[in-house]
Parts: sequence; C-alpha cells; structure tokens
Amino acid sequence: MRIVLVKKVVSLGNPGEVKEVSEGYGRNFLLPQGLAVIATASTIAQWQQKKQIVEAHKVHEVKQASILAKKLNNVLIEVSAKANKAGTLFGAVTPDQIIKKLVDQKIELDKKYLQYSEHIKKVGEHQVNFKLVDGSEGKIRVKVISL
Repeated sequence: MRIVLVKKVVSLGNPGEVKEVSEGYGRNFLLPQGLAVIATASTIAQWQQKKQIVEAHKVHEVKQASILAKKLNNVLIEVSAKANKAGTLFGAVTPDQIIKKLVDQKIELDKKYLQYSEHIKKVGEHQVNFKLVDGSEGKIRVKVISL
C-alpha cells in the first residue's frame, strides 16, 4: 500500500514523503491515527505544493533573520534600574526589559533568541548574545544606568 505521511513517524519518515507500507500497518494504524493518507496523484501533488510553500517561507525567514542580525550588532540600549552605592542592582535586567527597549528602537525580536550566560546585576555596559533562526549570532550592547 502506498501512503503519503501527514505527520512525522519515527520509524518511517517525515511529512510529505511517499512510502510503501504493508496493508495492515497502513489500514490499522497509520490511516486511523491521522499519520498518513492513501497516495493518489492528487494527494502527492498537494503535498508537493505544501512543501514548496514551506521552503519559500524558510528562505524568506532566513533573509529576514540576516537583516535583523546586521541591525542588532550595531545596537546599544540603555536600561535604568535601582542600584546600591557599589553599583549592584537590587534586581536584574530581564529579557523583557531588553526586548521592550529594542521595540522602542523599532526592532522586533523574540526573547527566545536572547542567550544569557548570566543575569545582568551590575551597573555598566554588558553584552547579551543572540542566535537567530538562520544560525547568525551577535551581541547586543546593554548599558545599565543607576537611578
């Protein structure tokens, strides 16, 4: 029996792949679970079209990520926070504060791309690493000012 996988099946393959499976495995497991559909000319064509759309989306996403990485490497943001006389913050600079300051500069970034090795707890200039979808990496400079 020829099937087109709808979802990833660990022992079989990835979505959109056309596979030959035994009649029992297809009818009793894959089809009822919604993991596959019977391979016909129309279902194969539909999955190829979906695959092309996904690929085009990935290419666009990679282009946007590289443009964003160039913008972020030249960014300096200033964050104000309460600190003691020694320059130690009473809290820490959070990813949400950094993202908010980036939005103020008209740069949109999801906080999941920020990579902290340690929290910022001192007044001064620090660097926060980021890694985007396309694998491009860089550093955002964060200047912490005491209130």
